[in-house]
Amino acid sequence: MSRQVRSVLKSIVGLKFGRWLVLEHDIENSLNRKTLYICKCDCGIIRSVRSDMLKSGRSVSCGCHKKQRMSDAWKTHGLTDHPLMKKWISIKQRCYNLNNSRYKNYGGRGIEVCDEWKDNFKAFYDWCLANNYSSNLTIDRINNNGNYEPNNCRFISNKKQQLNKSTNHYVTIGEISLTIKEWCDRYHINRNTFVWRLRNGWNGKDLLRKV
Repeated sequence: MSRQVRSVLKSIVGLKFGRWLVLEHDIENSLNRKTLYICKCDCGIIRSVRSDMLKSGRSVSCGCHKKQRMSDAWKTHGLTDHPLMKKWISIKQRCYNLNNSRYKNYGGRGIEVCDEWKDNFKAFYDWCLANNYSSNLTIDRINNNGNYEPNNCRFISNKKQQLNKSTNHYVTIGEISLTIKEWCDRYHINRNTFVWRLRNGWNGKDLLRKV
């Protein structure tokens, strides 16, 4: 290694970048023109970090900085025990946690949480209070294939949310489209009878005929 290269590599050793203290050049893992440095975070974590990430400010800690900011924010707004906090965490779990039992119907289908809400509970909380939040209502996505975001969410009863699920089968009779459950409730028809008729080619008003 030339004297000039050694000088460049040593130039940031001992410097602080956010919470990182640069200890030494990580020669073993520096590949493809990506220079790595062994750094120690203020929390004690030691990790190899790319020089460009340090100098650009894209890496300022091992991750504890972000966690601390979020923790401080939660303490500041004093809403950690609010029922909406549970809803917020539940929404993010089913969108991003692959081990969540409901992930396949949400994150697995590409459903996400908007940037405004994803890491900012207070923004989610404020929107809820301004949009008819009530403990006996549930948050619902207007477009079942859309994301969790202000323009696609509303608070409705649990019964109405069930009607908006992607598993509901809509049937059009005349110019009206309703779910099977809605047709059956409206015309007092047994659901199994209605489904049997559908499967056997019945259509139009015949589906609604009394036995």
